[in-house]
Amino acid sequence: KQWYQRRVRADQYNHCMVVDIAKATMKYCMITCYRSPSNKGDVFIDQLDKVLFQVQRKNCILTGDFNFNLYNVPNHSLTEKYYNSLTAHSFKQLLTKPTRITSTSKTLIDHTWTNSLTDNIATKSFLLVTDISDHLPCITIFEDTVNIKGKDKYTTLHFRDFSDENKEDFRNRLINASDILTFHCTNPHTDIHQKYQDFLNQISKHYNESFPMKKKKIHCKTMRKPWITSALLKLIEKKNKMFSKKSQCNKARQRYKAIKKECEEKLKKAKKEYYRGKLLEESQTLKQKWDVIREIINRKKTSSQDLPLKTSQLGHHYSTMAQKLAMKIPEIKEHDIPHSSSSLASTDLETEECFSFNSTTETAVYEGI
Repeated sequence: KQWYQRRVRADQYNHCMVVDIAKATMKYCMITCYRSPSNKGDVFIDQLDKVLFQVQRKNCILTGDFNFNLYNVPNHSLTEKYYNSLTAHSFKQLLTKPTRITSTSKTLIDHTWTNSLTDNIATKSFLLVTDISDHLPCITIFEDTVNIKGKDKYTTLHFRDFSDENKEDFRNRLINASDILTFHCTNPHTDIHQKYQDFLNQISKHYNESFPMKKKKIHCKTMRKPWITSALLKLIEKKNKMFSKKSQCNKARQRYKAIKKECEEKLKKAKKEYYRGKLLEESQTLKQKWDVIREIINRKKTSSQDLPLKTSQLGHHYSTMAQKLAMKIPEIKEHDIPHSSSSLASTDLETEECFSFNSTTETAVYEGI
């Protein structure tokens, strides 16, 4: 996990911590809150609304002990205001079972919300039944269903185009359908639930027409490069479009070369800054630093499973190598060792002849020796 920054808000009754987390292709803004039951709920809701407004463009996970019983939304005005505030920011509650159970009551006061509603994220939420606390531990698992390590070269992503033109089209559709929406809200022949469903269906129809679901294929190599931001992806896409036009004229060719150079420089800089931050800020131990270095040089970590022999067999081989070599050396007894005196003269006469000096030439003496 990569921890980028932390922001904390706190007062006498309320506590809120915001942490940005990234793992693989998933990036989340984690918000943890606690609201004291003795605090006025209006103040907490207003402060929470400001926090959510600041992170509205991020994938967020909001969790904590809020002391608002969601089973009591229709009967408690502050709980209803809290619920409406979260849903207005497109958050969905993941827990539906009571998190605090006593002999006289059961309440849902511990919540886990998320605004990540895409098909790429799978969530599993459950409660752990234990008596270590009067609140049941809440567990939520977020899984990225995008397979970046599979055999397929491309991954298909689903998204909606929220361009300014589509937003304007959605506004015009709602303006033109104002009479129909008013009718669904005031239809005397339907109950309140049917009115709400008809109104929502009409809104959803125009929403899907203005912001249709689109598909996009992304190469798995791109998914494995976390330093490539959305701005760099747009620049790469622009460069690819210019590539098809560069043969039209000299001006187009020069524009393609310029944008290609800009793209290469920005990619190189983004990659350098990414690994620099990973080495200096996120690698706390020597092992983590070496893992980053292997990732930089694109060298996989050697596994003992890749070796043709077991590590125990290799250790036994090298530890007994000296003993095996010693056993191959033939046994030598004392009489097998030649003495140095046997190669010299054994009598006084031979010794005198060998070391006698010749008065005519000195070289002959050395040759005799």
